[in-house]
Amino acid sequence: TTTTTTTPPIRRMATAGRTDARVSARGALVSFVTPHPIPEDANQAFLTCVNSLAEERDVTVQHLQRVDSSFHATFCTVAREYLYVLPLLSSDSMLPFTSDVDRVAHVCTELLRPVVGVELDYFGMSAGNPRTKSNVCTLQTAACWGYDREGCVAFRPVPADETETEVVPGFGASWKQLVENDAYTGVDVVGCLAFRIKGDRFLRRMV
Repeated sequence: TTTTTTTPPIRRMATAGRTDARVSARGALVSFVTPHPIPEDANQAFLTCVNSLAEERDVTVQHLQRVDSSFHATFCTVAREYLYVLPLLSSDSMLPFTSDVDRVAHVCTELLRPVVGVELDYFGMSAGNPRTKSNVCTLQTAACWGYDREGCVAFRPVPADETETEVVPGFGASWKQLVENDAYTGVDVVGCLAFRIKGDRFLRRMV
């Protein structure tokens, strides 16, 4: 006897956010509707089937949970967090003190501090007309970490969770590997800035 597991047709798929090409997403939330409920005891089989189809796209589904029909991943998500990495080059004339990674990270964190916890209109940071009812967003956290070229933390924002030794777990090792693999051939990389920004919402096509 051969048992075949198939995934049910999926409708009304919604996501909590989106990423551009070559941008990684961790803990991304997706909601969808199926014509028939997926039995609780079939959750693992469903995950296995979906992950086998998504493997070629470097996507892994970690968890499946049944929710109320009113749940929508885009509108029910209470926060989104982004990590932006900016390499610092010794030849960058725009920043004459780039060799002082800790100093640059400290200045950036101080510049971000006044906008944290404040409702602000971010229309000017969107690309074109965002087409939303409101352009107001609130940044819950916004800080900058500094790393040297060896992947060591050069600056850690304060206050920060005492359990957090890196901007995200394993970032230093990944950054060091990029530098060692000549990802920035022809330039002298002295380190990087890692901006971690969390907000209740972000405008569509927001830069």
